[in-house]
Amino acid sequence: MTEEEMQRFAIEPMAKEGWRPGLKDAECFLACDPPVAFVGELNGKPVAIVRISKYGDSFAIIGAYLVVKECRGKGYGLKIFNAAMLNVLLLSLLLLYALLHLEKMYERSGFRSHFYAARNNFHFPTAIACFPEILEKIVSEVSYRRRRT
Repeated sequence: MTEEEMQRFAIEPMAKEGWRPGLKDAECFLACDPPVAFVGELNGKPVAIVRISKYGDSFAIIGAYLVVKECRGKGYGLKIFNAAMLNVLLLSLLLLYALLHLEKMYERSGFRSHFYAARNNFHFPTAIACFPEILEKIVSEVSYRRRRT
């Protein structure tokens, strides 16, 4: 999978779902494990993706499992998920990073919850409004760097 394909098939759909992928996620995942994703197609159109990043021969992380809205509930996602799982069955440790409301679905595939994570949003304009000294510090630092170059 190329960086452009990863961007088109995984990162952009994740962003549309509100998952807030990182700006360099495609580049990072591909650097870790070039095959990285399994894309399910229907009539030549991608409808599902499962991203699995292998870290050596014993550990992998499943970080994106996404089915386009109009194809959900029809079994397409499960088919691509099962195909992707065949690629990592022999690994000794497999971590799944999932949305909490999908926990029961993953339990049906044999996964168990071990911890919960939280994501926080940082909204720069709100932070500046609440903490104006941050803006002063940033402006001062930028001005200092410009004078030095």
